[in-house]
Amino acid sequence: MPKNKTAAVIGLGHFGIRHAMSYLQHAQYSEITRIVFTRTNHDNIKESVSKLRTIAEAEHTIPVSIEGYENIGSLVNNETVNYVSITTPTGYHYNAIHTLLNSSKKVGLKGILVEKPFILITSNRFYDHKHTLNSIDELFSITKQNNVWLDEDVQLVYDAREYRKRLKHEADEHEFEIYWGTTKEQNLYELWLDIGPHVISILQEAGFDINSYNNLSLIKLDNENKELEIKIKEIHYNNENNNEKHEMNANVLLNIKYFQDEKKLSFGFKNHVCYVTWNSEKHGDELTINSKHYIVKNPLSQKIKSFLKNSQDFNSDRLKQKSSEIVSRMNLLLDVWQLMR
Repeated sequence: MPKNKTAAVIGLGHFGIRHAMSYLQHAQYSEITRIVFTRTNHDNIKESVSKLRTIAEAEHTIPVSIEGYENIGSLVNNETVNYVSITTPTGYHYNAIHTLLNSSKKVGLKGILVEKPFILITSNRFYDHKHTLNSIDELFSITKQNNVWLDEDVQLVYDAREYRKRLKHEADEHEFEIYWGTTKEQNLYELWLDIGPHVISILQEAGFDINSYNNLSLIKLDNENKELEIKIKEIHYNNENNNEKHEMNANVLLNIKYFQDEKKLSFGFKNHVCYVTWNSEKHGDELTINSKHYIVKNPLSQKIKSFLKNSQDFNSDRLKQKSSEIVSRMNLLLDVWQLMR
């Protein structure tokens, strides 16, 4: 594999910095010797270059050069770019992906990682469900032609795998509950679009076929207290764990709630079997499952590592599976959003 790879972050804001840091952490493993990014305003670019250089020195990675640009057009005209994270606001995702794919051969593109939600196409100021799903199919068709890996940054699938290993299954239990607590001060519509991909990915990873549900119903939409409850009825569940197979049609209650002073997630059956909190000292998610504690190290760093591997070892069958996962996730995300309206 040729050396001297370049990673790019399109839209280096608060979360984009975390993507850049993750690339720095994996620089030696992935032979990344250059980090480039886009950010509006020349002064902001200078500030970000200085910050990333300081981080690179602290991480003790291999020597990495850093450069910033004001827009994606300037970046692709001047750089070879192998791995890209898109961390702009969602409305810019589609055009950014298209611009990169149109230049994929020229810049040596291997993979694109897109922050959630993947893309949202608007029509008459509302999200266009059909156009959004068709656009996702279009983008994945282009990536397949160009052997470019394309993925969505939904990190908590790693935690969900931990849940699957440790959850105690009860064969006669047909009612599931997923709770998500957040400290983000957004209205419920924004919260759903922000958090929904994580919640839905947990459903996927835990063994639910999110294409199979019979009905959605809105149980609670309380904007004042910021609490949302959605009931998914008769969704197919199929999970094999510890040589025990459980297959059934079940009901799932999704609950998203704002907490003023803590962030926590619980996942499981009617009783709350798992809580997740961020442990800054250990740089990971701390899981409490049936009173036992586990640490899942830096989910974003794990996601970047997986993304780099899939980009380097492109596989069209895996890409097809990834496309199906994202289309299904976006379909349910927009079904719930439509119900909320």
